[in-house]
Amino acid sequence: MNNASKAIIIAGGFFIGVLIISLFMYMLTMFRDFQKLSDDYLTEKEIVAFNGRFLDLISSEIVKGYQIYNLIGLIIDENNKPDSSFYRINLVAGSMGTLSSETDLKKVRDAFYFTEYLGQDYTVDDIEYVNGIIHKIAISGPNL
Repeated sequence: MNNASKAIIIAGGFFIGVLIISLFMYMLTMFRDFQKLSDDYLTEKEIVAFNGRFLDLISSEIVKGYQIYNLIGLIIDENNKPDSSFYRINLVAGSMGTLSSETDLKKVRDAFYFTEYLGQDYTVDDIEYVNGIIHKIAISGPNL
């Protein structure tokens, strides 16, 4: 009888130990998931810095062609980053419609570079944001 009660006490201690280890592992997993979730979102400071790089180029009502050229280059660079799927940027260029592929953007950028477009005036018609991050920029002007 004495051995049976000791066996039950040992089994109970073992069960409580397994329960504590399982609880610890569960809490560790929950913390890791929370950390991963918070890493997926940009902080407000990062969003302001990200948007600022684009808004610096198109901050006035009239934008020169060379600013559009630089803007397109910046969009291409950002869209090519490995983590850019979270915030791909599209350019709506007048009658050309929405340009999001690297090939289309490079064609428009090259058209600006090799012509007189660099000195012409363009306007920024609209800027769309998704979760505070620039998602789409609409421009219009001659030859677009």
